[in-house]
Amino acid sequence: MNKWQLEWASIDTRISGLEATVSMLTHAAMLPGLNYEHMLTTSVGIPLINLSNSIRQFLDDYRDALPQQAVAVLTIFVMGLPRNGPELGSWQHAIDVVAKFVGQRAEIAATLQDGEFIGRQKTARAFEHLARSIVVDEGLKARWVAAFRTDETACERLGAVHLLLHGIWAFKVDSIGERTDLVLQERLHISRTVLDVADALVLTEWKLVRNASELPRKAEEGRNQASRYGGSSLAAMELSVTRYVVLVSEHALPMPSDVLEGSRLYRFVNIPISPEPPSVAARRAATRATGPGSS
Repeated sequence: MNKWQLEWASIDTRISGLEATVSMLTHAAMLPGLNYEHMLTTSVGIPLINLSNSIRQFLDDYRDALPQQAVAVLTIFVMGLPRNGPELGSWQHAIDVVAKFVGQRAEIAATLQDGEFIGRQKTARAFEHLARSIVVDEGLKARWVAAFRTDETACERLGAVHLLLHGIWAFKVDSIGERTDLVLQERLHISRTVLDVADALVLTEWKLVRNASELPRKAEEGRNQASRYGGSSLAAMELSVTRYVVLVSEHALPMPSDVLEGSRLYRFVNIPISPEPPSVAARRAATRATGPGSS
């Protein structure tokens, strides 16, 4: 669970507590001699204002990290929330605001648990972990170098096994658009094993880039192959929007921008098997940008 998920869980707990407090005070208000207005101010008013401002701050802090649907729902939600005591007004207004919290929490939670968004996060983490593991693990690097010298199948099998460590079951498509298991190299059947162990099912196309000049062609080949897939998604388990073209190269290469084609997003990922120190990589990138012999 990442930071914003933990923070929202805390906010959600505070909503539950406020709901319980209002329910208790509503019943207690019928008791004779109770200083009801004082209890409203101290037990509900201040926590309600603080909670409203916490939700605004949550949206400001994590706007760029949240699923787009969650941002849209939260933006509308916070528009009517009070910022201070005078805005809160009467007891009835406080009841209405708390009811709004309770009524909207399920919808907000649903948007924050967007399967596509969480699947993309996990997939990005898995690829980053793989690239960094190659840097620090000489044995792993040697296996990737050997696979790179062999063929694409060897690389995609290694990659699929690594992704599974992160709960990502990666597959590719064959010539007629059917799912193919990257490890077994046969048609992928969505078995009980797949359903039990995978958090996400992700389409990947792996390409070897042996020379930087091949990058545009290989990226396009991978995208075209990924576009063949027309299978029905498996509810929240399968990424139905995002598809990955993984470009394995000797040194790090600058990746093309994402391509949005209809409702499909094609994302390009680089896995360098012999990454250079940042200073050397920067000089190499500058040389590619200006061309050899430039001053």
